[in-house]
Amino acid sequence: MTQQTEPVPFSGISAMPSLHVAFATLVVLLAWQSRSPIIRAAGAAFAVSI
Repeated sequence: MTQQTEPVPFSGISAMPSLHVAFATLVVLLAWQSRSPIIRAAGAAFAVSI
């Protein structure tokens, strides 16, 4: 009998949480350097959404 392999439930960036966190940190730091409060808020909202 052959075993069927199950599909991986998580694929893409969700499968790599360390990369996900690194990317979110980079976005937050870049947004924090911005002088625009709108960009700062957008960066913070993006990081929280991740």
